[in-house]
Amino acid sequence: MEMCESFQHLWRDTCEYLSSERDINRSTGINVKRRNAVRTQVTPKIIRRLVAADGYMELNMPHRAVTELEKVDSAGPLEGPRRLLLGIALKRSGDEDMAIPHLEAAARMMPSPVRRFAWSELSSCYRSMGSDELADLAEKLGGESEYELRIALPSAELTISSTEAFSELI
Repeated sequence: MEMCESFQHLWRDTCEYLSSERDINRSTGINVKRRNAVRTQVTPKIIRRLVAADGYMELNMPHRAVTELEKVDSAGPLEGPRRLLLGIALKRSGDEDMAIPHLEAAARMMPSPVRRFAWSELSSCYRSMGSDELADLAEKLGGESEYELRIALPSAELTISSTEAFSELI
C-alpha cells in the first residue's frame, strides 16, 4: 500500500512539473523556459480514453487499447503516461518497432524515478530489433524488477503494469 502512495506522489510531481513553465526541447533534451505556451487541459474525454485503454489492456486486447490511445492528440500532463501505455500496448500486440518511439518519448517526458518503467519496456524491444547494446543500456536504466504504476485520476485510477508481469498472468 505504501508503494502505491509513493507512485501517486510521484505522479502529482509529474503533473506539476509538466504544467510548470518549463518544457523539454525535443531535439536537444534540454529544459527550456516556455513563453506564452498554450496548456492542454485534461478533459474528461481524455481520462475516459486512458481508462478505457487500461481496461482493454487488462482484458488482453492491446489492439483496442492502441485504437483508444491514438484518438487522443495530446493528453497534456498525462502525455507521458499515455505514450508509455501506447508503447506497452503496441509491444503486447507484437508491433515492437512501432512501440519504440512511444516508449522513448515516455522516457524523455517523465521524471527520473518514473521513466525507468519506459526503459524497462524498451529493453526487450531493442533486443528484438537486434540492438543488444541499446537493450543492455535500457536494462541498466530501467532496472530488473517488474513494476506497476498507479496513477490517481479524477473518478478513476490508471494502472500500468510491466509487460513481464503481464505475461506471467497469462
